[in-house]
Amino acid sequence: MIYILAPAIAITLAAILLFLFSRYKVHIKKSSYLYLLNFLLFIAGIGLIYTAAGTYSQYRTMQHWITVKAEIIDAHVTGERAKMPEITYQYKIEGKIFTGKSNLTAPAFGNKRFRDQTARNILKEYKKGQEIEIHYNPENFAQSKVIVNIPWNMYMKYSLGILFLTLALSMTGNFLIRNKSLE
Repeated sequence: MIYILAPAIAITLAAILLFLFSRYKVHIKKSSYLYLLNFLLFIAGIGLIYTAAGTYSQYRTMQHWITVKAEIIDAHVTGERAKMPEITYQYKIEGKIFTGKSNLTAPAFGNKRFRDQTARNILKEYKKGQEIEIHYNPENFAQSKVIVNIPWNMYMKYSLGILFLTLALSMTGNFLIRNKSLE
């Protein structure tokens, strides 16, 4: 769990340190701020790429889960601000009935009316009583997914991680060039 929060923790700590240093007039060279920023960009970049790689690995494993037919027992739009489609379904494995829920991987962004409209359009494909195919974990039958696509936010994590690493590496290169020219 901590690896998911690592980039946010690093950036928050940097902001707190920078605030405290400026508020209490701790005299630090300007280059020290840049070194700190460089370090935090590097840590945040590595953390984001690490979490994206974990998500990718997890979803690649899910794509090999066993499929089974399930029946939708409820389909509705849920949420006040972040309107999301939600279906509840039941499936049977080895004579035992399991229940699962899914938001059908709908992203929760955009304006309220657009999210509501999108959720309702998605639910038109999923009616109560309809039979659907789901993927379930062969090691834990109660764990299931309707749609096993890699989530959109994984690509954002990779992109931001690469951006932060590129900035950190370019700043490091700049520091090295400056220090070499000062010699």
